[in-house]
Amino acid sequence: SCVTLLLCLVISATRGVPPFAGFPRDLVDKVCHSTHLLDGGYTFDGRELVKVYNRQVFQYMAKLQYDFPQCEHVAITGLFSPLYPEQEKYVAELFTEHFPSASVTLSHQVGHTGLLERENATILNESLKPLANKTLAAFRQALTSLGLHCPLYLTQNDGTIISEDRARQFPVLTFASGPTNSMRGAAFLSNVADAIVIDIGGTTTDVGMIQNGFPREASSEVKIGGLSTNYRMPDVLSIGLGGGSLVDAETIKVNALCLLGLW
Repeated sequence: SCVTLLLCLVISATRGVPPFAGFPRDLVDKVCHSTHLLDGGYTFDGRELVKVYNRQVFQYMAKLQYDFPQCEHVAITGLFSPLYPEQEKYVAELFTEHFPSASVTLSHQVGHTGLLERENATILNESLKPLANKTLAAFRQALTSLGLHCPLYLTQNDGTIISEDRARQFPVLTFASGPTNSMRGAAFLSNVADAIVIDIGGTTTDVGMIQNGFPREASSEVKIGGLSTNYRMPDVLSIGLGGGSLVDAETIKVNALCLLGLW
């Protein structure tokens, strides 16, 4: 399993809710090595609440090199970093100088404003990188075995495509790409740019909307595995009814509550 280190650039007023606050305990035990709160952060209008102090960062790095020399995965978050990412970038540069082989995810790269939801998205992205690397390596091996030496692209959750290298860096961008494939395909085959698309799969029915030929993006927080996140996701309603579902004929009623089960 991936062990992730979380660095937060915050002020004292935002430390009331600890990192990983919304994570299940068993998941925290699997992915979290430690969390560290450093001075930093911006206001919504771009003013620095607290500067990043090099001395504080260097002291922390020195301690980390002694306590956790094999650090491989790091997530860095900061207040209002999607609007003003300079502090996150600066701390990431300092970190990679001390740990050149470590993989780093910066929160402004994957989430919108909203500290806790963006923090969750950042942790998920960094924790999923080993799985993404393993999956993409399998894809590449399959292509090579077929004699295909060509670029590899995956679909993103906004209906566009993503390169192999970028998918390794941002695996969360491929979440919910299945329904978006259906929506983009429906727009292409029907030549209709604005419509509601229903995708009936084996276990679920996904309902989404295309606008100008692309899936409409969800405007609110999105829950992934029970965790609140705020990165880009399609606005999809999933219903637990698909081709492999069994409907209880004795309890189903028209215009009433229908009990469905996935078997």
